[in-house]
Amino acid sequence: MKDEIITLGTAKLAKEKGFSVSHRYGSWIYDLEDEELVYTTDVMYRTNYLINNLGTLAPSQSLLQRWLREEKGVDVFIHNSIKENHYDWSVYSQDKETIISECSQYYISYEVALEDGLIEALSLIE
Repeated sequence: MKDEIITLGTAKLAKEKGFSVSHRYGSWIYDLEDEELVYTTDVMYRTNYLINNLGTLAPSQSLLQRWLREEKGVDVFIHNSIKENHYDWSVYSQDKETIISECSQYYISYEVALEDGLIEALSLIE
């Protein structure tokens, strides 16, 4: 089992919304020229890529979900229906009582549902 890395489109949107969390031991970065994932532990390489807009951070889905919750007050929940074998998502405000947005389709995969929920949450914040 492994954490899924967000897609390039989601990474670009996260960067636009202010996401800049990187791990001090290493980070995944999308090279914007080649549109490929690069893993680096070199802080100078990572800094050069990010400062010069050559790349964008590519966090795991769970790290981006946590950042949205802790920094932006938006929580993405994934719901599953074991009987019907599908997933969907809801985006809640920080009070967890106000639904900001709900999914209008079903997904076969938890990770695909989460990715789309993250995109929706990012699109809702300023």
